Amino acid sequence: MSSLQAKFADHLRELGLYDQVDASVWKKKWIVDIRAVGDGRSVLKYLAPYVHRVAISDNRIVSVDEKTVTFRYTPSKSRQSKTRSVSGHQFVGGFAQHVLPSRLQKIRYYGWMSPNSGISPEEVRWLLAIALGLGVHADVGESGASSTQEISVQGVRRRNSERFS
Repeated sequence: MSSLQAKFADHLRELGLYDQVDASVWKKKWIVDIRAVGDGRSVLKYLAPYVHRVAISDNRIVSVDEKTVTFRYTPSKSRQSKTRSVSGHQFVGGFAQHVLPSRLQKIRYYGWMSPNSGISPEEVRWLLAIALGLGVHADVGESGASSTQEISVQGVRRRNSERFS
């Protein structure tokens, strides 16, 4: 057991969690690659795409034959795409490294963020402001008449001011 494994095991014992770890974990060799990441922005920039989309889309795969897969990629800090050919085994291995763990889910848009939602982000902001009791104004039509939104906002504002007074 490496010194890192021993320290980790000791910490888990202190927390009462050691017995929840499968014994085979402590017999394996751990490969630890720890690097300073500053304030985490670079890590977030690297990981963010993987929670929104798959590791590689079909349109980036240029060709496939019995031995190799050729795909297009854009290196970090570059705007020019390049192609790379690897063996099928290497491709699947690289792809598998970007598959999310079993309990982690890819972000899906649902509710008002869903493409099928009938409500716009502006309407959500407006409703949120009303719910929080913030000052909200609605557009007045060209004729100068108040819209029904403005009337309802004033009614909500009045109720909120009575509630918080």
